[in-house]
Amino acid sequence: MDAVQRSRKVRRGFAVALAIALAAAVGFVAAPASAETIEVDIAQTALSGDPGSTVQLGSAEVAPELVGRSCSVAITVTNQVSENPGNKLVVSSGDSGVEVPGIEEAANAVTTASGTLTLGPTINVSIVLGPSTTMTSLGSSLVVTCELLPEPPPSAPVVTTPTYSG
Repeated sequence: MDAVQRSRKVRRGFAVALAIALAAAVGFVAAPASAETIEVDIAQTALSGDPGSTVQLGSAEVAPELVGRSCSVAITVTNQVSENPGNKLVVSSGDSGVEVPGIEEAANAVTTASGTLTLGPTINVSIVLGPSTTMTSLGSSLVVTCELLPEPPPSAPVVTTPTYSG
């Protein structure tokens, strides 16, 4: 390879590196979001209420800088030996929520679900009792984990051509 070819190769490599750096600077290349995890652990519990009522199980505070962010939610519920048909778990935050029906249909059943929440100031976990059920008895393995989804990259700058009248 002669000096001219080496020079072109170096310039091409520099141009590619510069283009990648520029793209990252203006947001065309998404950097991975930091994973913030919020867990709501619910100890073994047996609660009662009227059919169709909502029973609060627990909550967790959300850091102010996370309020308004969307996150993915992974839910695992382990029932005890009781059967309470129609009960559903509700995980909510702000104006969004994820419902998990049929969590106590069978004894010792494990139910998993996932969804997306837009975070408010707290994450709340509750049970809505079925139409003919007056109690809930979940095991200690109910865990809600909320990991942040990556923020969308900023939109590309719009280049306009000025128009002159005159």
